[in-house]
Amino acid sequence: MLPGCDGELDPSTNIWSKGVVFTTWADMLRPAVQPGYRVSVGFKRGVSALDPPTDFHALYQRVASVATQRISELVSRDPGPVVSILSHGWRLLGETGNVATAFITLALRSPEEVANGIDSARPPSAEELRTPGGTSLEDLARLAQQRPEELYSEFDFTDDSVPGSDLITVSYAESIPSIPESDPFDFNPCVERAETFAKSYHRMLERFGEVGSPFRATRREWFLVDRKLVTIHICFSR
Repeated sequence: MLPGCDGELDPSTNIWSKGVVFTTWADMLRPAVQPGYRVSVGFKRGVSALDPPTDFHALYQRVASVATQRISELVSRDPGPVVSILSHGWRLLGETGNVATAFITLALRSPEEVANGIDSARPPSAEELRTPGGTSLEDLARLAQQRPEELYSEFDFTDDSVPGSDLITVSYAESIPSIPESDPFDFNPCVERAETFAKSYHRMLERFGEVGSPFRATRREWFLVDRKLVTIHICFSR
């Protein structure tokens, strides 16, 4: 019923070298599947001058598969909505291009919207993924005004020479109705959903060959942000 944590980590450990930040503004007990629902997935990976990416195919396939899987779960009981690509991109970030990124936002559309020719992007070809591309920065700025219902932001800046680089962090956040400061908040259901999400993420990393240990949370932390967002951090080892 209070903010807190369990599990100990070395104080020098950087918990933000690899993992995912998940934020949702939807009701996770009854996620809506009507047209307009959006799922946005991004992935950032550190690169070096000695290991530049030859293309963006693997990065794009990663975010597209995560978004497609989540959308499939949402519409499994309601095949009515049509899935379209609202925006996507693949490029290098930073002054020296030391971060490779790919992102995609999928939206559910009604058959009527599709029939009326509503704007949607097509999947990129293998040739297009050889060079940076995707939705323009101007269009991204316009679309940013429409917050997605689910946002997945994955990152990987691991450095095997740094202690604690085998740690993976899941940061899970749900929006909640605004509550008075004097009212208690039961964190337990949110922590349980965060653990379910963390286990699902662990299974995904297993498919990618990026974890070798069974899932076991080594540290959990739960707190409120502005009394409108509950956040849970769960750390586990590779």
